[in-house]
Amino acid sequence: MSLGEVIEQFLAAVQVEYGYSAHTVRAYRRDLQNFSEYAEERGVSEVGNCDIELMRGWLWERQQKQLASTTIARNVATLKSFGVWLERKRLVPGNPASRLRAPRAPRTLPRVLSDAQITRILDRAAGRAAGGDPECLRDHAVLELLYSSALRVSELCGLLVTGFDRRERLVRVLGKGNKERVVPVGGPAAKAVERYLEEGRPMLAQRSTSSPQTLFLGKRGENSAVTRSTDLWLANLIRNRGVVHEDHIHCATQQPLTF
Repeated sequence: MSLGEVIEQFLAAVQVEYGYSAHTVRAYRRDLQNFSEYAEERGVSEVGNCDIELMRGWLWERQQKQLASTTIARNVATLKSFGVWLERKRLVPGNPASRLRAPRAPRTLPRVLSDAQITRILDRAAGRAAGGDPECLRDHAVLELLYSSALRVSELCGLLVTGFDRRERLVRVLGKGNKERVVPVGGPAAKAVERYLEEGRPMLAQRSTSSPQTLFLGKRGENSAVTRSTDLWLANLIRNRGVVHEDHIHCATQQPLTF
């Protein structure tokens, strides 16, 4: 069986059978497509010829491109998952990735924002939302909810309208492994989300040709991952309005992930 066909079967399995997140599946696909291209360049097209030397060669080539150790570690993790699946399906006599070792990633302490900086960021968002622009109402609700409930941005992007309980101030979150949990929402965040639902989301939904179900919509009203747009908006806010020093822009855009 060809390596490309087997890779597609593996990706389908981790998504449907194992319930891996869309982000993880995309990372697996990107890594394995790159690995498959490397193998094809070396005349390996059948999965039976996929061995540890081929995998080590690909990883060595990646290291020569000066890729980050975290990227190489992810590549190794992808190959290990793929190797376990190959062995389980008896497509190879043994796991070819079992003896691969990931490089040790450097450990650094995360930078954090002060309470005053966080307050200024939220105040700026509230000020922009005061004008009633639907995208500003959405951005304000996004930031307040991230800060209040310690959600991952990917979790926030997957929230459904039906998952927000206004009365109890709770939100149902689908996290890693498709595991659902109920998370409390603070007062300011609940008010921001309620205003967005009443004033902002209906206007965004009107721009869509379908019936979007996610809580937060893109500027064209589509079910949209707002991660990147939120990061860009926040970085622009910090850079142009002087909320925090330029060196903290990346820190600020990532801060909601670890509140």
